[in-house]
Amino acid sequence: MSDIDLKRKAEELEQTLHKQFEVIKSDSQTWVKLGGTVLISGLVTFGIVRAIQGRKSKKIEDAVKRLEQEGMLSRSPAPEDRYYYNPAPAPKASFWAPVGQRILMAAFEFVKAKVMADLAEKVHRNDTRKH
Repeated sequence: MSDIDLKRKAEELEQTLHKQFEVIKSDSQTWVKLGGTVLISGLVTFGIVRAIQGRKSKKIEDAVKRLEQEGMLSRSPAPEDRYYYNPAPAPKASFWAPVGQRILMAAFEFVKAKVMADLAEKVHRNDTRKH
């Protein structure tokens, strides 16, 4: 091989090397863009999850405060700061509540029967006028 052939071969190898570097650069840019997109979407998802969990904990704290105010939940004086459930007393049975409900239902049935009778009478009158 002569010097001219060796120089041509060296130039061809340099050109091939430059082309390979360009391909690697374009591929690496694609990978960097893809990695950046994945990273940003992961951070956004993490932020959303944290925000939702924060809302839940606020709701739980509000519920605990309400229960404490109503006397259904009390904290222990112990350092563990545990909660104890104090059930509310069951409502006492009453004689008048079911009686009142039955009277109300009977009144509804009476009014419904009256309205239906009036409606049937009007329909009957309209049918007799048409014939």
